[in-house]
Amino acid sequence: MLADIQFHSMTNFNHERLTIAIGATRQARVALSAAMEYVLKREAFGKPLVDQPVVRHRLAKAGALLESQWAWVEQFVYQMVHLPKATADIELGGLTAMVKAQSGIVLNECAQTAQLLFGGNGYTKSGQGELVESKYTDHSGIIGSN
Repeated sequence: MLADIQFHSMTNFNHERLTIAIGATRQARVALSAAMEYVLKREAFGKPLVDQPVVRHRLAKAGALLESQWAWVEQFVYQMVHLPKATADIELGGLTAMVKAQSGIVLNECAQTAQLLFGGNGYTKSGQGELVESKYTDHSGIIGSN
């Protein structure tokens, strides 16, 4: 009985999980894009913030995570469109739970990176840091639940 319930919960929510993964990945892209725009115009020590190697490293690391996550999401969309529903439910059930969980982790990393690069502006609820602050505080529910 319990195994049957677990099977149905792993297969019946594939589209919902994938929708959440797409949304979280998009939010991560928005946060990272805002951070990139900010470091291009912000100056520190007489030159743009993006000229600092540590800033470029943080952006590159978060960007690599984000791009690999998006590639994974696109593969799932392709499989869910082209596989028969019965096969997709069985084959992709656990994997869609993993892609959703990973999207939350990637969102967390991108939001943390953006907030770090924004500095004090990343904590304001208005102005330049408004977007980053909202991404950082609103994403906690995505990571924890499948």
